[in-house]
Amino acid sequence: MAEICSCETIMGNTGVPTCYSALKLGKGIFMTPTFANDGTKNVIDTTDTLNDAYFTALINNSDPSKRLYPLQKLNAVASERADPTYDTRSDGGNAFVKDGIRSYSFEIWEGGARLKKELDKGRCREFSFYIFNEGQLIGMDLTDEQLELAPIRIAKDSLVVSYMFPDDSKVEKINVKFQFNQSENDGNLSFVEVESDVDLTGYRGLLDIYSTVSNISATGFKVKLKNKYGPANVVSADSGLIVTDFALYNLTNSAAVTISAVTEMSDGEYNFTIPSTVGKTLRLTPTKTGRDYKAVVSNTFITP
Repeated sequence: MAEICSCETIMGNTGVPTCYSALKLGKGIFMTPTFANDGTKNVIDTTDTLNDAYFTALINNSDPSKRLYPLQKLNAVASERADPTYDTRSDGGNAFVKDGIRSYSFEIWEGGARLKKELDKGRCREFSFYIFNEGQLIGMDLTDEQLELAPIRIAKDSLVVSYMFPDDSKVEKINVKFQFNQSENDGNLSFVEVESDVDLTGYRGLLDIYSTVSNISATGFKVKLKNKYGPANVVSADSGLIVTDFALYNLTNSAAVTISAVTEMSDGEYNFTIPSTVGKTLRLTPTKTGRDYKAVVSNTFITP
């Protein structure tokens, strides 16, 4: 959006510091809902300590509306602003009306069709994004005090995710493109520098995990945990969890159930032993960094 003029508006000062920190090439983006479910706007507080623990907590936030969703290893990144709109006078002179809309596009060479399906969900609500490289997080500086770095707002309904089949000379990939919200002014672009223990290009998004429950008895059950990437007839197992990574809840009696033992029989296949629990609806909640177990939590089951 162009600067709004008034009778008091004068050209801004043109001095630049001797040591000027320029924006560097973006290597990835964090997508995030513009507003959380509680109505607050998702922003980075510039007074916070922006260390590894800070970003890990945001990516793994239990509230999906407050998460950062990383997209890494971007290829063919391009961004350009369309020509501005002018009105033309009868003498042929132009009068500026508004800036053109800025677009942003890139390719992702990992994830394929399954990732496309996940990214398509971004059209279901208003999203924004940060651009990042190893040490800079780039967004919008919208306050005089520079207390917040806001994400760049994406124009609603502009997100397009296209799957590209491999051929004799190309690999499988997806193409992502969208437009900046018309209100975003390039002059507000800014960045924060992160702590030395952070490499923003190393973070991965959460992986959705699904479950199949079997061999249910009053004293135990078996659960297979998997993701849906890879061949449909080959289980991509979620392995390596131990008893302290699980919580079991009796929905019938509104009470926690103590898990006596958990044994991983094979990759991603866990055998549970519990105290005798007859005719109860149970809910299993695994916890592991980098995973989203909402589908497992919703897959409740009843003991005989």
